[in-house]
Amino acid sequence: MKLTARHALTGTMLVFLLSASAGFLVAHAPSALAQPAGNQAQPSETISVGELDSILAPIALYPDDLLSQMLMAATYPDEVVDANQWLQEGANASLTGDTLISAIDQAPWDPSVKSLVPFPQALKMLADNIEWTTKLGSVFANQQGEVMAEIQKLRHQARAAGKLGNSAEMIVRDEGPDIIIEPASADDVALPMYDPNLVYGTWAYPDYPPVFFPWPFDVRDRIYFGRRYVVVRPLWGWARFQWGFRRIGIDAVFFNRINRFGHPWVGGYWRHVAHPFGYYRAGPGWHRALPVIRHPLHFRFGIHVGPVHPIHPIHPIHPVHPAPGHPVHSAPGHPKKHP
Repeated sequence: MKLTARHALTGTMLVFLLSASAGFLVAHAPSALAQPAGNQAQPSETISVGELDSILAPIALYPDDLLSQMLMAATYPDEVVDANQWLQEGANASLTGDTLISAIDQAPWDPSVKSLVPFPQALKMLADNIEWTTKLGSVFANQQGEVMAEIQKLRHQARAAGKLGNSAEMIVRDEGPDIIIEPASADDVALPMYDPNLVYGTWAYPDYPPVFFPWPFDVRDRIYFGRRYVVVRPLWGWARFQWGFRRIGIDAVFFNRINRFGHPWVGGYWRHVAHPFGYYRAGPGWHRALPVIRHPLHFRFGIHVGPVHPIHPIHPIHPVHPAPGHPVHSAPGHPKKHP
């Protein structure tokens, strides 16, 4: 085949475009983009089991759906602080239902953070103890499987000590070898209040005592419950623990309804994705601090080269073997519901 001048020119242009694209990708790699300091969970070395249990002790006995939201939200500590500050302003704390959803609709927070706004007690715990929250988020982003395994271990310890069981506020049941904790009502959630030093029996790690945030009254060695918070949909129920797989399944439809500034979720299971652009509040709304940079290939060929920067590699969505002793659950993102 003869190489015409036109073919040669086309080849030269293609090489130029590929070279320019490669240069652009290096120059605009996600790690080089401006990222608000402290806004993301940071990579960390694997911590010991004792330290991990110490960090998880204050929340391991929370209802599953609320606990999953708190763990995900902890990977965005700055957004947690901003959401808590917003809740303290004006009459924001009195907003409920659709009015609340409309008020935070354009907020740049991760859906996990938005979903905690109807639970000010949980949001305040994370915001007021930001050093612990940042550590919790970093550990969960990097050791998700280990975190979920240790939560189960702590739940078994609490039940063996006679402190965890059914009540008027929550249902405790078994699913294979795992303990599931659910609100007793589908319409409201009561947050448990307990002393981690007393509900888990003999603590196995004296060098790492349980983290404890004192309550307004002495809870002694029991689990108490305070105010019931009304569930606000669609901020509730879009994430579920898949205990057998040691991960959190995401309902992409509900997630994307409240995901205003991030990239659309395509389903599957949760993994931490950094938010590389900062935002600021001015007047009644939120504004992006930096413009979105689009790669030339996006405009020409529709190829997306976005600023998404995972804290660890995003694993492909594929079947995985459940942990030993677990039944195979339904498809990721749609865990089987139990009566």
